[in-house]
Amino acid sequence: MAGIGFAALLACGTDPAPPRGVVARLSGGGARSAEALPPVTTRPFKVTDGTRQLVESASFEVAVPDSADRVAWSEALFAPPGAKGRFEVRIRDGAKRWSSLDARVLAPSTKWNDFERPLPAGRNRVLNFDAATLRYGAEPLWGSILFQGALAPPSRPNVLLISLDTLGADHLGSFQGPEGVSPNLDRWLENSASFRRSYAQYGSTLASHASIFSALYPVHHQMFRSQPSRLLRTSLVRTIADAGYHTAAFTEGGFVGGGYGFAVGFDRYEEGNPHFAEQMNSWADKTFDAAARWLEALAPQQQYFLFVHTYEVHSPYLPRDADASTYANRLTPGDEREFTASAQFARMMLPDRREHPSPRDLDRLEALYHSEIRSLDALLGDFLRRIEPRTRNTVIVLLSDHGEQFGEWGRVGHGDSLHDRVIHVPLAFRGPGIVPRVFDTPTQLVDVMPTILDLLGLPVSEPLDGRSLAPVLRDPSRTLEPRPAYAEQRTTRQRCRRDGASSTCPVDRVAVIDGRFKLVDERSPDSQRLYDLRGDPLETRDVAREHPEEVARLRALASAYRQPDKQKLQPVPEPADAPAPDEDMLRQLQALGYEVGGATEAQP
Repeated sequence: MAGIGFAALLACGTDPAPPRGVVARLSGGGARSAEALPPVTTRPFKVTDGTRQLVESASFEVAVPDSADRVAWSEALFAPPGAKGRFEVRIRDGAKRWSSLDARVLAPSTKWNDFERPLPAGRNRVLNFDAATLRYGAEPLWGSILFQGALAPPSRPNVLLISLDTLGADHLGSFQGPEGVSPNLDRWLENSASFRRSYAQYGSTLASHASIFSALYPVHHQMFRSQPSRLLRTSLVRTIADAGYHTAAFTEGGFVGGGYGFAVGFDRYEEGNPHFAEQMNSWADKTFDAAARWLEALAPQQQYFLFVHTYEVHSPYLPRDADASTYANRLTPGDEREFTASAQFARMMLPDRREHPSPRDLDRLEALYHSEIRSLDALLGDFLRRIEPRTRNTVIVLLSDHGEQFGEWGRVGHGDSLHDRVIHVPLAFRGPGIVPRVFDTPTQLVDVMPTILDLLGLPVSEPLDGRSLAPVLRDPSRTLEPRPAYAEQRTTRQRCRRDGASSTCPVDRVAVIDGRFKLVDERSPDSQRLYDLRGDPLETRDVAREHPEEVARLRALASAYRQPDKQKLQPVPEPADAPAPDEDMLRQLQALGYEVGGATEAQP
């Protein structure tokens, strides 16, 4: 009996700890919304380079959920030099006795200050958040108030979503890239469920990420403008947050900035270096380090959704170290030129009708791009190894938003083309229950959101354009049903300039990929180009005249795509729901080589 009792005790001791998560948040809505008195509203609010969910009140009380054992919050002080603000958090127990949980005086803040404290046990607890100005002109701010505790079963896996901006699939070693450019990525893809023919829905950062987070085609979310008429309501993050996940993002700003609505649903949304010019092509190590430190600070069993984004390989192509320069030089023997950012944009990325980069220039430019992929590959490998202990019960999704081209079809960069060099991107999943295998059936980035929700067992409550890939990820006996993939383009700076029009002139192009064929259907002027991707993967030959039946079939699909479904059009948020892109953000975009003075996202 004693032996049985000891064995039973040992078995109990090895039971996994219950999952922890956000049992309530002061977010102004959602399934886990805490109650405040008086009622308050919240909205994403950026201080320098970080966004929190701002509470639009200086003093309020919040009822503490019975299951909460910790509370986290953020503080900031908008004030002129010399001003100060007092912040105090007090707790009242069931006997209505008050005691101080935290108190401090803050000087003017250049960033959000994050705090977390344990809560004494009890029922009918109330927290009082009170801030006051100690000197004239200060504005105290509260943000992202989270109550944490044990979650009721079932336990779900965590999610890590990694976006490697501007990393075209064809440039990876395991696709068509040069030898040695991406050994870590190639091994990671080999041991994952990897989709070899995945397509972005738009050849630009803003619109493509909008499709990733909303599972909507650009024709439905309409986020292809640098100053969009609507801001994205991110269904993916809101749904996951409502399930109790702690949500955080470590990005490098620009077109994934919180001002476009991407911060909605996130408890914490970081945007890298406020001095954006210093960040270009040399910040991935800092982004990965910040994300890793956040993960390492989480309590064991804490459930999280983490989004990590980097511009490391985005233009301008500036090798970060001697190894990167040596690699570029090996790709172009005898040519060791390096170009400043301004020279790249002026001479190569944005040529006018009278000047075009030479083949030698383009070869060197592509070599510098590949050297940056090599640097990113090493940094990403180090990051994934570092966080491995915190990702053993995690669905990891690795992707890119678009690729890059170097002179093919007379274009350089990404915003001006629907060729595979721009819209063919890596997409892979790894995690509990996911069987490593390779898929050659076309997929799309709009499939990411429903796949993640399905893997977590969470509902999809809105009409979406994407479909879940989870069934084939879990079951190796299942095959992926073929389905057309779409991409579109609404602006093209280079073509508009060639035609003598405004750099923001409207364009209407839709690409349809179905099986072996791909059609690029354009209106104004009316034209169609058909490519046989099986026999001509580099899209060097238009076979429209040889396959008129395929042109007619795919053109009908393109025409149907252009007819937006009103049920899927994202509503325009209320003005307070997310901040509009500010002057700082526009300066960031200009540092990346974008023209942002007009209404469209005109890209290199």
